[in-house]
Parts: sequence; structure tokens; C-alpha cells
Amino acid sequence: MSAPVRIALMMDGSPAPAPTMMSRLPRRLALPVADLEALAARAGTALPWHGDAAAVPCRLARALGDDRPAGPAAAPDAGVLDTLGLLTPAGAPVAELAAALAVFATPEVAVRLDLGVRRPQAPRGVARFTGWHHHRAGRVTALSTCGGPEVELAWFADDHWPRELEHLVTVPAHHGPAPDTELTLPFELLLGSAAAVREQRPPVLAELLARHPMSGPDRTPLRATAAAEQVRLLHTVERGRLRVTVVGRGEGARTLGLVTWVLYADGWRALVPATADGVAVVHVVFTDPGALGAAVARLVIGAQASATRP
Repeated sequence: MSAPVRIALMMDGSPAPAPTMMSRLPRRLALPVADLEALAARAGTALPWHGDAAAVPCRLARALGDDRPAGPAAAPDAGVLDTLGLLTPAGAPVAELAAALAVFATPEVAVRLDLGVRRPQAPRGVARFTGWHHHRAGRVTALSTCGGPEVELAWFADDHWPRELEHLVTVPAHHGPAPDTELTLPFELLLGSAAAVREQRPPVLAELLARHPMSGPDRTPLRATAAAEQVRLLHTVERGRLRVTVVGRGEGARTLGLVTWVLYADGWRALVPATADGVAVVHVVFTDPGALGAAVARLVIGAQASATRP
């Protein structure tokens, strides 16, 4: 392993030399949970699962396609941190890693990603991924978990963040039914129709559609039969769901932003809340993995601005 690269944020907040090009590239470590916890304890960094056994992590690569069952949890290896060159002779994290842990411990903005994708070989048919991306002073430190015995710890400059997010939601294409690429429906219809479809109650669904009309591309109103079919597709053929929560943690009040995407055979749909003629509606809009970075960036900038506003 090459010599540690110092970056501009130190554990005590003091300045450091400007980062080199190498330090701006994503760096990744795959560690057993016990070893990460030992490393975080040495740096005084709290980990987000707080000892919750149900949140045992694994590598990001397994989240979206590698459904091989995880092996038994690895026993802690007292020498692994030294072997990887992560500790100084005094037993403390090296400067680069200490700075990455400092970003995670005291972020300006915290982003949580919860992703579930249908996989026949996964437990209960769904592969689940949780990630925590913490941002501070142009740097991001990320922890990734998906139900196995390892955790992925990564750190990188925030100009690489959009590519990291795009990678997370890039999934193989499938053939199959999907709703239209653009729909608008009242929020009450979206919620109520889910129960009506799930419980197979056509009269209830018909009543909901009569009270809360929906529209298709170009805001063209849909007839009852077409609307019923689109609602059925929305609730029965989804292959995955993504929820991104953004929280500002500056000196001001904590702020919250949400991104919600749903995966279908032909790709992702973003659920975008809006108001039309005084009615709360949801735009269901086709989107692509590259758009996630921009969506998260808007929320991060908003959280930072709100947190620093007097």
C-alpha cells in the first residue's frame, strides 16, 4: 500500500496541505464489521448502526447483482488494520483515514440511502442496501451495508459524488410491463389506490379514480379504463425502490429533504411532489441513474444554506 496521503481536514480541525490528485479519487476499504468498529473506536467516531445486529454490513458490490449468500461473520483480525497500513506506529489511524473518519463524525450534511431491489435469490426475494454518505468541506465519507459480514468504507472528493450515486442505482435492464413514462395523480389517489389494488377491490378503485382524476404525458386526462390500468401497473410491477434522506447538521436548525424513486422493468421513475390548483399531487416521471447526483446535490445545497442562515 502506498504512503498515506494527507488531506485538508485533520481530526482536530487544523489545516493540512492541499490534497493531491490521488487523494481526490475514491478510496475503498472492505473490512469485517468488528474491525471497522475497532477502527472507529480508536478515532472516536460513532457508527450509524449503534450495535444493531440487524444492520450488519457488507460490500456495495453485492447490493445490486451478486446474490451469492454471505458466509459466516469473519472473526476480528487484530492485525488487519496494521497489515493494510491504516495505523501509525502509535496505533492511531493514519492521517488520510483519520480525516475521512472526521468527516463522518462531524458532517455538514448527512445523506442516508435506502435501496431495495427484487432478487429471487435474496432473503425474502429482496436485496437491500443502506448507505450513509457524510459531507464536509468538499469531502465525502461513505459507509455501505447490505446484510453481510463486511462493511465498505470509502472516502473521496465531492466532485466524484455524482458518479458514486449513479453507480448505486445502475441496474440491468429487463423486459416487462411498466407504467407510462409520465403520470400525474393526486396524492390521495396514490395512497388510496395502493390499498384498493392490494386488496383487490375494483369498486373502491373506481370510486377513487372518479374523485381524483389522473393525467398522462403532456398532462392529458386519462379515461377511467386507462387510469385504472396505470394505477395497477404502478402498484404491482415495481422491481425496486430508493429513498434518499438529506439532513443538514450545521449550526442552524436541522433540515430535511427526500428523494423517492421506484424501479420498473424499463427503468426508474421519480416521485416528485407538487401542487396543482391547490391539490397535492405527485408527478411520476421517468428518470435515469445519472439524475440522482443532481437531485441529491440540490438537497445538499439547500440543507447547507438553511443550516447557515441566521
